[in-house]
Amino acid sequence: MRNPNQILAEAASRISGDPPKKGKKLELNSYFRSGEGHRMANRILKDNGVIPQHRHDRKDAEAVETLVTDLQRYNRKRQDLLTGYRDRLHVAREALDRYSKHVAATGRQMPVYPSDSPQDVDRRVADAESELSDPIA
Repeated sequence: MRNPNQILAEAASRISGDPPKKGKKLELNSYFRSGEGHRMANRILKDNGVIPQHRHDRKDAEAVETLVTDLQRYNRKRQDLLTGYRDRLHVAREALDRYSKHVAATGRQMPVYPSDSPQDVDRRVADAESELSDPIA
């Protein structure tokens, strides 16, 4: 069985590198300059999760920045969706116009699943329109 000193020695041997500021003096002048009452009050506030006002303001500013960033990302996504929706409406409107011209020109409806390509349909509609615009002799 190992004794505590052996356990500590093994743990110390596994630690790699030196701790930061090894061999440098700690700067405690500002800490002791504030007075015992302030140190105790600050310690009590810190222990109870109260942060100074300037840190609270900074957290609020970071929250506002995050909110602004999220809103900008939301607006970009919304704009992209609206643009895509508008484009699909435009394509649907063109298809409806083409269909209406076909019905007006031929007097019959197109099949639900037309076998003709859109170019053939456009050509037929143009032919029918030209026939309707020719004077009847």
